[in-house]
Amino acid sequence: MNRLIVKELQKYVPILESTFHNMLDLGYVVENGTFYLLTAQTGKRTSLANLRIVMSMFCEGKMNINDVILNLDYKQIEDIINTDVLTNTDELDKLTGGLAASKGVGVGLVCFSYDEATRLIDEEKEFIYCRLEVFPEDIEIIGSSYCQGVMTARGGMTSHAAVVCRGLGLACVSDFGDYEKIKVVLESNKNYVTIDGNNGVIYGGTGKLKKRRVDMTEINLLYQLLKICIKCNAVISTTSLLVWRLWDVVVLGRIHGGTNKTKRMVDKETNQYISFKQPTKEKIDEIERDFYSIKNGSFIVEDLIDFLISQLSTQVSLGEHYSYVSPLLDPMKCLYSKKTEDQNLYEFEGFQITGIKFFKINQFLEYLIDIESIRIYFKTKYYCDNEADDHSRLFPLNYLDFTNPKGESLIINTYDANEFAIYINNVLITANNLPMVYHLIRRRVYHWSWYNDNNISRNEILNYLSLGSYQTNTKLYYLCKEMHLIDGNELTSVGLSLLGR
Repeated sequence: MNRLIVKELQKYVPILESTFHNMLDLGYVVENGTFYLLTAQTGKRTSLANLRIVMSMFCEGKMNINDVILNLDYKQIEDIINTDVLTNTDELDKLTGGLAASKGVGVGLVCFSYDEATRLIDEEKEFIYCRLEVFPEDIEIIGSSYCQGVMTARGGMTSHAAVVCRGLGLACVSDFGDYEKIKVVLESNKNYVTIDGNNGVIYGGTGKLKKRRVDMTEINLLYQLLKICIKCNAVISTTSLLVWRLWDVVVLGRIHGGTNKTKRMVDKETNQYISFKQPTKEKIDEIERDFYSIKNGSFIVEDLIDFLISQLSTQVSLGEHYSYVSPLLDPMKCLYSKKTEDQNLYEFEGFQITGIKFFKINQFLEYLIDIESIRIYFKTKYYCDNEADDHSRLFPLNYLDFTNPKGESLIINTYDANEFAIYINNVLITANNLPMVYHLIRRRVYHWSWYNDNNISRNEILNYLSLGSYQTNTKLYYLCKEMHLIDGNELTSVGLSLLGR
């Protein structure tokens, strides 16, 4: 029977893997000497196993480059690269072990009650929350920025503590055993505890942490694949965003997401705007008619804004952000709410419109010579739990910071956008084109060779545009027309921006 099973699996597995482009879990039965294949589904595996499986299947030719991108979760790659590890385990007292319910390492004072945790939060001290088990009402404690991890005497890998900690990115060790015994032992360690959620060990004392240095064949291969994807435009609409998220993690070391706690609003009242004029309701209604939805729209909005800010801020002095970016409207004056059906959760829910404009882009970034401005509007959901006009009861919200005397800045607490509209040079980018437009803009940082390809310099372009009168049938004329810097014998808004006018 074993030989029969091996023979049949050797026949079907290559066919299934080539068809589904993935590693599979198979279900089968043998009856009266006949092999029956019953089910085939995507196989479950850890983050590290997934990376190794995907890269192996690519090398075997069972996945193409887009299959690789679609099957690698950038959050999993973040976890692999940025996992905290203990460096002084020999200096710590190993107290007990449990289940490694959530990855990471947590260090702090141990506390055994809700009230004690509240006191440590008030004292702004980091702590490890230790309980028999945790309950939904403990989320305020666990979600605090001072909570460094959770350890529970009961519970498994799918306990409430494990699930919540994995969602928040906190270390968690569950099912460590005798609660009262551990409580007594920790008192002899001055109540400092270190929990290692990577292997389920609890130590007495203060652990020292460092980021794991990953030098893996699979990570290096992924880096080479991403370079090929970007250089050769070997992407499709569904992978263009994912390619850049992986690039941010592997190459730039960026951590996406992070805390979702609403930042404190700036308490400064003003009725006048320096950066912009609040648009009329009719103008906002007109913009709303251009809004559309698209898969991963929130990610595109977040990454495009972060990319532009990071690129422009490297070219402009610190604190001079008002010279290239400004709000387009006051999001606190663009709140729309409605009743919800679930009265037990919130009394109202609604959406907020936020707008941001990047201008004079081609003055600062030479590889975006043909882009004068990018305007981004997006709708985000918010909730409120009473009918009063009290903004402190609304969350999460985006709002203006009026403290900069030369122009307001935009404080963005959430990118949870369900609809948006993006304009480049005042032209609306359609839903179908947006993913690839985003990819091509970011690609220019690494593969912009227009000046070299045309044997021209930026100064020659600027000098030509400054003439004010342009002869046709010349190389410079056609190059400037190609970049939409001139139209006929007139400078376009893009050309005027390039000259600083």
